[in-house]
Amino acid sequence: MSTLDQAIATPSIEELEEMLGDLSERQEDRRITVLINFPKRYGPGRTVELTYGCDFDVSIGNAVDCPPTPYQDSWTVGMVVALNANGWRGRVKYVQPVGTHTGGQ
Repeated sequence: MSTLDQAIATPSIEELEEMLGDLSERQEDRRITVLINFPKRYGPGRTVELTYGCDFDVSIGNAVDCPPTPYQDSWTVGMVVALNANGWRGRVKYVQPVGTHTGGQ
């Protein structure tokens, strides 16, 4: 086997499992900032930036379904405004791909 063959050798099953395990841990811990506009009910509307967890690929500007909040008791569509959010490291709720819970509304 040449040096080139050794450099591009296929990783073992154990090495692949270790690499994939690291990837899933990083994705589960990813925080994003989402801008949500809550409609007014008894006064002016409210726009807030909230930190969520995200375990799928998103980019700034993507729409995501956000879980219920104290401002609205149903899932809401929000827009991703920052990746690797504002430093919040507490518990988070996780967003879902747009249309999963809100029907894309």
